[in-house]
Amino acid sequence: MEQIKKQANEISTNEQTNTSIIQRDLRYILTQKCNYQCGFCHKEWCDGSEKNLLDVGDYDFLFSTARDTLWIQQITLSGGEPMIRKDISQITKQLHWSGAKITMVSNGSLIPQYPEVMEYVDTLNLSLHTTNQDLYTILTWSHTKIKDLIDGIRDIHEHYSHLQIKLNSAIINKQNMPNTDDFAYKIELASKYWWKLKYLELCGVDVPGFVPLETFEHELIKRGFVEDHRTIRQGIYKKDDIEIITGRVFCSQAKQTKDPQWYCKQYNDIYITPDGCISSCPVDIKKFSAYDIIVSRDSLALNELFQQVIDKDTRYACPFSL
Repeated sequence: MEQIKKQANEISTNEQTNTSIIQRDLRYILTQKCNYQCGFCHKEWCDGSEKNLLDVGDYDFLFSTARDTLWIQQITLSGGEPMIRKDISQITKQLHWSGAKITMVSNGSLIPQYPEVMEYVDTLNLSLHTTNQDLYTILTWSHTKIKDLIDGIRDIHEHYSHLQIKLNSAIINKQNMPNTDDFAYKIELASKYWWKLKYLELCGVDVPGFVPLETFEHELIKRGFVEDHRTIRQGIYKKDDIEIITGRVFCSQAKQTKDPQWYCKQYNDIYITPDGCISSCPVDIKKFSAYDIIVSRDSLALNELFQQVIDKDTRYACPFSL
């Protein structure tokens, strides 16, 4: 991990970084509602309001402008639970037709009801923090049966073979570490269905069950996984045909650098709230209101706003810089 910190610090002091070639996602927070109540969910740090003002055409206009001016092709659909949106099929279809590569972050419980949505999604990040039914029920406050969930996603994957499945887990001490039955079962699923596994450090050392990412990665290495490569955001570990992705929530990652705010401005995604606010900071999510620009289809003004959002000299109240 010292190597990662060194790399991040070197990047944060390199003023010659060309932001035009930085690969970002447009991150659409489609809703703040969710049918689960996971206590450790960061909910993209939204403010709790629920104003779904943007429609299919608005989301397509946002993407088309970002595609043509910032060369962005990746979109992440999150929430809340994005499958709650009644127009989710129309949103994904239109974005797909416009050339977007779509990742959806979902708990998966509603997907079997609307499987056609997956025709337009490239990657499904399925939140599955534990495969212990009792613990899953406690964590999610839901009645979802894990076996039904996995069987449903498997059937959908068989029908939409292009879909890449990643099982997302927040690292929880004694629950899904590499020495647990949960980890062994997910390895079995990954091997059987060609799924990938993704483990993220909980967003805060004060969260119950917190385990440092370094501890988790050390346990992977002890079990024969080898670090294949590392990107700005994540580590990739492999063993045989199994790929495990590790990482932190971006704010926690930025905190490791000398200048978290500068680092964030260079590498973070662009967040879009349901009511049309835009920011590159999930903490200061209401920084720029773009609703009027979006509904008027003013691509020039939207591009100027995008540039302002990612401008490293635009200051905001970064909690790690105070």
